[in-house]
Amino acid sequence: MQHVNEKNTHYENAAGGQDSPKAVQIEIVLNEAIKQLPEKQRFVFMLRYFEEMNYEKIASITGTTVGGAKANFHQALKKMEEMIKGH
Repeated sequence: MQHVNEKNTHYENAAGGQDSPKAVQIEIVLNEAIKQLPEKQRFVFMLRYFEEMNYEKIASITGTTVGGAKANFHQALKKMEEMIKGH
């Protein structure tokens, strides 16, 4: 999860270099949402978002099609959006 922390540090620095309570709360909610994703969707999400891999590379790593990789990523986003709406 090193990349999660790097992205969050970037966000916090952009917000004034402080760990504001709101930034910490957002980090907690996002991490919990990611943890609740099914394994394959979580893996595809991490590769696409944090590693910034293209769908072709993700498909190669996961042994699926490009369409399958795209579907997993978008399903992960949709599930995370629903989980986050409750907070």
